[in-house]
Amino acid sequence: MFYFWLRALIGWPASLMTWDLLFLIPVPWSAPVLAPVMVAASIAAFGAVTLWCDPKRSRLGSVALLLAGFGVTYVAFVWNSGRLLAGKVPEQFPWIVFSVGVLLLLASSGVTLKNWQN
Repeated sequence: MFYFWLRALIGWPASLMTWDLLFLIPVPWSAPVLAPVMVAASIAAFGAVTLWCDPKRSRLGSVALLLAGFGVTYVAFVWNSGRLLAGKVPEQFPWIVFSVGVLLLLASSGVTLKNWQN
């Protein structure tokens, strides 16, 4: 909703592929707008599945997948930090690395749901 309201109120971003500077600590995080939108949707899916399922039946595997997904997506977000620190614009986003991270995040939801059904 963050980007939706920015677009509605000030006309930015121009598209889902517009670059955004997400955070500055510990290094600059950057990505096209689509990337943080995908991560937010993945986190919302995990949260919904976790709330729907019995939390007492949570397994270490789903938590491990969640943490691995966060780690891989973090690497994708800071991939261009060296270019940003040098005052240059990022040339491309590592979509393959990012996709692996998002798949891990979604897999954590799947494992949680599977454990709940068994």
